[in-house]
Amino acid sequence: MLDRFLQTCTQVLSDPDAYLAGIESPGPAGERVTSVSPDRNLVSVYEREGAVHDEVELHIVGNRQVRDCSVIGEFHGADTEELAGQFRQVVESRDGLTISGGHAPQDYVDGGALTTEEDIYLYAIDGLWPELGLIATAHVIAGELQLYVQRTMN
Repeated sequence: MLDRFLQTCTQVLSDPDAYLAGIESPGPAGERVTSVSPDRNLVSVYEREGAVHDEVELHIVGNRQVRDCSVIGEFHGADTEELAGQFRQVVESRDGLTISGGHAPQDYVDGGALTTEEDIYLYAIDGLWPELGLIATAHVIAGELQLYVQRTMN
């Protein structure tokens, strides 16, 4: 999944027009894959392939552009701790990549009752786009692996 993230997001970050031109639209079920705001300053992409989907947003605000790219894998039924460990090993095995973070339980208050969600692992990854100086983030939460990166340009 890291390879798909790297491939998809490299194109989004460097040449979003080529990325958009390469999208099959409508999708295999006839679904809308891209959405465009009336002012054409937002393009949103949701493209699914099996248990993995890409979520991309391209925003124009004044003379600035935000390129937001994520790839999310659904591994429901998988052990979250094991999934997080496997992901960390994949990142650590790649030359030039650095990963930080780990197990990060979070507390929630729902109707006055405190609940702790234990199945959360949060990471930051450096080195995927060294020429851009970007840091990607990864969340492993309840059987999902969510990879994110964002670039703001003037």
